[in-house]
Amino acid sequence: MITRTLLLPTLLCTSLSAYSLDTLNGCIDFEESDKKTAVYFANDILTDPDDADDMAIRMRIAYKTQFESLHENSTYDFLKAYNYSDGALTDITQAIQQEMDEEEADGVSGYQIYQLISSGLNHDAIRAVLEVYITPSSLAIFTDDFIESLGSSMTQATVESIADRLIVKSQHVSLYEADLLSGKRVIILPHSQGNLFTNDAVASVKSRQPDRAGSIDYFGVANPAALTVNNASYVTADDDRVISGLSLIEDVLPSNLDNAPAIVGDFRTISNHLFAEDYFDNRLASRGVIDTNLTRIATDTPFPIQIAGTGAIRASLSWGTEPDVDLHVYEPDRGHIFYSNKTGLYGTIDVDDRDGEGPENYTVACDNVAPGSYRIGVNYYDGLAPETAKVIVFLGDGRTITPREVFLEYPEGRFGNSHPSWLFDITVTSDRDGNAIYTVE
Repeated sequence: MITRTLLLPTLLCTSLSAYSLDTLNGCIDFEESDKKTAVYFANDILTDPDDADDMAIRMRIAYKTQFESLHENSTYDFLKAYNYSDGALTDITQAIQQEMDEEEADGVSGYQIYQLISSGLNHDAIRAVLEVYITPSSLAIFTDDFIESLGSSMTQATVESIADRLIVKSQHVSLYEADLLSGKRVIILPHSQGNLFTNDAVASVKSRQPDRAGSIDYFGVANPAALTVNNASYVTADDDRVISGLSLIEDVLPSNLDNAPAIVGDFRTISNHLFAEDYFDNRLASRGVIDTNLTRIATDTPFPIQIAGTGAIRASLSWGTEPDVDLHVYEPDRGHIFYSNKTGLYGTIDVDDRDGEGPENYTVACDNVAPGSYRIGVNYYDGLAPETAKVIVFLGDGRTITPREVFLEYPEGRFGNSHPSWLFDITVTSDRDGNAIYTVE
């Protein structure tokens, strides 16, 4: 028995819509150009999606007109590369703090305990340090068993944070890689922990797409990393209290800017670490550094050669190092589009890979999308070990659908062509003006 385990839930339709030859206006406010760039804001921990969207909007207001004047016939999209994890350090210290709160251990923070445990001190040494800061009644709570439980919490939080980081990395890699294949440069402005995710994702994309490695670049803000990919530039304020505190227990890049305001009174937050208030404000030296470096990247980064189409519906497949995973699509007329039947009534597979990693790409043009169901899946055709496939979907209404993953235990060869692992069911309907409306399951 061949097993397939979906890592993210997949909702399947029980029937396929009858096809129609009537096509719709599939792309709303679609703007095509010879030179395309996607600019992403990669957020810090504890940033909700709306705040990340807000920063992308601020960047668009600040840079779109200026950047589009740098190259003739160029367009820029400003988006978020969202990090939904609280992040390793925050997750760990919050887990420890919760246990201490339950025990009413007043006068000491989870962050301080994290420092003591991670430094390798024995239990007696930890208690000796705490004795300076807390009352005897609170100190009595820190028994050997309690300190052991805090250490266990730290270990578990670390494991969960690493898992979150791997998931976010996978999503960001899929996003950036799909952009490059469609001829878009990728520029990233990561803040704080967003730098860690960006380092991982950019290094992976450059390795997977060597022909396009020069078309992705980034500039880091409040960088807690120990290094950058290809020595990418960054800015960290000398008095950024979050990075300064982290430098006591971790190897981080040195600060490189005196960011104190030149006017009377410091209007920054107490942490001097937040993106909008403490780095992107026009009154701060850091804003000039960000502007200069993003302009440099926008000017100098080469545009990649486009090999993948874009349009009303686009599905991009990637996987690991096994030779061949195939993209499969059922269109509204029940046409089955895959490697041996690449062009259907509505869409086409314009990129087909057979030597590992992908990509494969299916596209429906803006003027060729019809009402009905577009069902998207994969088949593990050839390989020697289990594989994980990822599909990301782009729609003509401007939405990018978070990549979905499926674990494929065994290759099935051509026998798997008749029963792919389904990941998306996209239903297209029409509004009264003939514009496409997309529903994704």
